[in-house]
Amino acid sequence: MESKRILSLEHLKTLAGNGNVLECFIQLNNGARSSKDIQYFEDGWEIDVDEEDEVFDENHYLDQPSEYAGLKAHWAVYSHIDETYVLYTNDAAFLNPDFTHFAEALEKGALYWH
Repeated sequence: MESKRILSLEHLKTLAGNGNVLECFIQLNNGARSSKDIQYFEDGWEIDVDEEDEVFDENHYLDQPSEYAGLKAHWAVYSHIDETYVLYTNDAAFLNPDFTHFAEALEKGALYWH
C-alpha cells in the first residue's frame, strides 16, 4: 500500500474526521517509523472519567479524573510502539511540542497515512 503525505492540520482533520481511524506514521530521521492511529471529532465527546487513557489539554497532562470531568476530547491517538491511547482536548494540545511530535512532523512533511 502506498503511503501519502499529510499536508496540513486541516488535511489531517478531513482524513481522520467523523471518528474514522486513520492509520498513519511519523517518518523518523533514522528511517524508522512511529505508527499511530488517529481519530478527530469536530464536536468532541465527553471524556469518560472511568477510562485509563492519558488526557492532555493545551497546557498540561490531566492526571486526575476531577481535572477532566466534563471536558471534551477532540483528538484520540493510539501509539503502536508503546500501546498507549492518548486524548487531546483541542488542536493546541494535539500540536503542543511538549506532548507530541505532530506539529514538527506536519511542518517537516514527515506525517504519512496509508
